[in-house]
Amino acid sequence: TAMPGHCYEYRISDTDMDGRITVRHEIRVVYTETLRPAGTRLSPAYPNPFNPETRLSFSMTDDSDVSLSVLDSNGRVVRQLLSKAAKKAGTYNLTWDATDNAGLPVPAGVYMIVLQAGGLFHSQRVLYLK
Repeated sequence: TAMPGHCYEYRISDTDMDGRITVRHEIRVVYTETLRPAGTRLSPAYPNPFNPETRLSFSMTDDSDVSLSVLDSNGRVVRQLLSKAAKKAGTYNLTWDATDNAGLPVPAGVYMIVLQAGGLFHSQRVLYLK
């Protein structure tokens, strides 16, 4: 993953049929800024339905403390993926592997993913199939 403020150097080369390597270009890229997302949001989980895991992605326009929770059909937190974690504006990806906070597998069913970023709440349903 490219990080703002870092310099990256790339060397473009090719290898011919006789195994000779020719360096064509050397380029230097300085990554100077981070693009801010257009809004704070929780993207659709993928895949959904899922087995054995689903990828969760969220974006934030401002730096914020973030909580990302998985709730069962009774509204109980079964997995706390992030708990008031200080995050900078940007896009983040996490994976939920259908386990609870103790690392034990959860039963098949519908779960609610809840993102709290600043004063905003976003949620979506996911379906875990065994």
